[in-house]
Amino acid sequence: MAEKTQLSSGHSILSGTIWNMLAVGIRLPVGFITVVVLTSVLGPEDFGRFTLTTTVVLWLKFSITLLFEQATVKLVSEADDWRPIGAKVSQITGLLSLGAVLLLWVLADAIATLLQDPALSGYLRLLSLDIPLFCLARIHNSLLIGTGQFRQRALSLGAYWLTRVLLIVGFVFLGWSVLGALLGCMAGSVASLLIGRYFIRPALFQRSEFSRDPLWVYAGPLFISSMGLQIYDKLDLLAYKALGGTVAQAGIYALALQLIIIARVFAAALNPLLLSTLSRLLKAKEQPQAKQIAQTALRILLLQLPLLAMLAASAPEWIVLGFGEQYRPAASFFAWLIFSAVGLDLLQITSAILTGLGRPRASIWLVAPLSPVALCGYFWLIPRSGALGAAQVTTVVALLGGFAGALVVQSTWTLQLPLGTFWRSVLLSGASAAVTKLWPVSAWGVFLKLAVVTVGILIGFLLLGEFRKQDLTIIKSLLPLGKSPRPQP
Repeated sequence: MAEKTQLSSGHSILSGTIWNMLAVGIRLPVGFITVVVLTSVLGPEDFGRFTLTTTVVLWLKFSITLLFEQATVKLVSEADDWRPIGAKVSQITGLLSLGAVLLLWVLADAIATLLQDPALSGYLRLLSLDIPLFCLARIHNSLLIGTGQFRQRALSLGAYWLTRVLLIVGFVFLGWSVLGALLGCMAGSVASLLIGRYFIRPALFQRSEFSRDPLWVYAGPLFISSMGLQIYDKLDLLAYKALGGTVAQAGIYALALQLIIIARVFAAALNPLLLSTLSRLLKAKEQPQAKQIAQTALRILLLQLPLLAMLAASAPEWIVLGFGEQYRPAASFFAWLIFSAVGLDLLQITSAILTGLGRPRASIWLVAPLSPVALCGYFWLIPRSGALGAAQVTTVVALLGGFAGALVVQSTWTLQLPLGTFWRSVLLSGASAAVTKLWPVSAWGVFLKLAVVTVGILIGFLLLGEFRKQDLTIIKSLLPLGKSPRPQP
């Protein structure tokens, strides 16, 4: 019975992760196309303005949505009726979003002055209108995950990214410059919200009888930890700009930040599904199966390391090929920052595990030191090493935080960490980076090289005994994929 439950849970979370990886994975080609178009049409200066504007607004967006996202998934996955929780969370999110719009309209001039670019104030006010649209769309996605509608959540995410890229590219080619790019971002939120409400419709105006107390038990601690991560995310870009970097230099650094989404796809797809699955298993007293699911999530995260090392080693080739010679300096920043994504992903996954265990406060202590420690590093290293110093500080602090999170989970839950997977990944990372660096190719040949090295990495894991019989059983169970849950009215 336990084995059957474990296989069923593994099938559910892996199937959901695949669907959501496809949706989140759209962000890779979409993000690549968007960045190529914006960097070539807008140039470094306007691209820097676009990135600074979206960074500031994203802080506000995620500060609101992350206040309730994980708490909503946790409570809905354990509830018999999602409607009271859904209505309460949606209404609070809407009110907070409107408050954020007003706040940003008031502070836009001061933020533009701090960032030494008066043109940013108008862009900030425009994009502030996207906050309620984006936040409500994200809450609908959380409700879909909590009710087990993983594929429907994937559709909402896919609509967001596809609409966003099509309209950003279209508006920019119409000559609308930064204004058009921002309008395209807003259109993506509208599409995601409409798709979300097609599948699940929490009451936006009807009074909910759900008590806020259980919500705040999780929302409070998770808000603090989520705020800490959002402050840390792209803090290096703002610190570099504030400490003397030009708008053009910030644009080059921003490109490296945009490109590290390559490493964030898996965690972005897995994290909410992991929380939902662990909450259900622990409520059903299936702790051994929950531990197995958590350990598998950590293993798969570590399996990315050789691929990231390969991308870091080949960065000068494909960045120059894709974005032009003027963006070559971004390759050295990317080679560091790509590994900061591993630390942040590990922090997010361990936070989901701790929340599933009913220990959301533990994540606060993991995240709280990140920004203060990083700021000390920025003030010391950026004046000496410039943007490269910012990338180095960001990566080292993120990795230390991620490893600390793994140790806390191990001690809290007596979870056996996948150390064998870690060392095999480190070994193959060194080998893949060396082969990639020492194999000279011309222009488009870099993609053939990456494909060959990727196959070599998979063979290496196979020869080192990484893949288990149980892994293959779960993968086979996905063929064919199970039926999708019905939409919730």
